[in-house]
Amino acid sequence: MTTDECVAPPRRVLAHSWWLAAEIVRRHPGVSLTETHPCDGMYDCLTLHGRGPGYVDLNREGRIHVHPELIGFMTWARALEMPDPHDAVVAIEAAWGRPGPQKAPRTTATTLTYRVVARALGMLVNHRDDWDVRMANPGQPYYGGPEPTVATWLASAGADRLFPSDAIRDGVLRAWATRNPIDSGVWAVLREEEALAVLDAHEGIAYTRTGAVPMLPAYRLSGRSVTAAMVAGLGSVLP
Repeated sequence: MTTDECVAPPRRVLAHSWWLAAEIVRRHPGVSLTETHPCDGMYDCLTLHGRGPGYVDLNREGRIHVHPELIGFMTWARALEMPDPHDAVVAIEAAWGRPGPQKAPRTTATTLTYRVVARALGMLVNHRDDWDVRMANPGQPYYGGPEPTVATWLASAGADRLFPSDAIRDGVLRAWATRNPIDSGVWAVLREEEALAVLDAHEGIAYTRTGAVPMLPAYRLSGRSVTAAMVAGLGSVLP
């Protein structure tokens, strides 16, 4: 890793990677977001896939890559120093051959979930504890070992207990087991590596011990406030 890459603090890189990913998915609803760890775990990426060629790796352990042509496209130092952070979004879109929309598409449960994650991690960037959001992704096991199912990944992270009832947990686990394992849409909110909530990005639902909350109604009732959606879904676990 070069000096240019190291100057960006890891917490800021983590939060900004989520903000960039959430903005790109918001502007291009057909794009999917997954967590990947290429090169035998050397990379730690939020990966953006869409119809057509190429994909984007927001590698938190290196640079932003636009595959297949622009490896090392942008450093995190460069992305973070831009006066308007949207300039980085536009640059990535242009490099990927996906110009931004003339009008922002309608917010969906999925795009809102990722904006909630970005809002939460941005708010917590200077918190005394380390916060993170990780995908229950059986295609790319983050902690090594045999490839888990969504259910076993959640259990290994202690997140299988983060449901208001066993019946709700068992029902959603059965539903999640039918999804494409590479894009489960299931993410765990972690504080110092302790799971505090589970997010279903496909449905826009936050699961905690206190309830299962669809975040889109709170967003709409509040006049399209991402913060209101964040409080509705994650207010019981955020500091």
